[in-house]
Amino acid sequence: MKDINNKLNNEDLIAVQFVKDYLQLHFFEMGFTFYIWPVVEIKNKIYKFGDVEYRNKLCDFIGKKVKEVSIIENESITIDFGDSKILENINPNNPEIISEICIFHDDKDWWVW
Repeated sequence: MKDINNKLNNEDLIAVQFVKDYLQLHFFEMGFTFYIWPVVEIKNKIYKFGDVEYRNKLCDFIGKKVKEVSIIENESITIDFGDSKILENINPNNPEIISEICIFHDDKDWWVW
């Protein structure tokens, strides 16, 4: 999974797209699709889907550079922007999970959790 960190390190988030029941984060020729809404952490404050500021906080990431992507297998994906993070629970025991949780793609590869 180090490849994803290498691909996204220092990349700008260029768009946040809300689609009926999932979320897409777009980077240049790459992106994440989240089928379970990720958590946003800004200055140790947590924002979850349904919170009044959730959408705005996600959109605040547009134009920010990724500092690091960390993936703990069967546990979490964290996209770290330095002062803020987007976190996804990829634990297969999560009761929200029906099928895939998240997909990352670039122009050559696909990763599915």
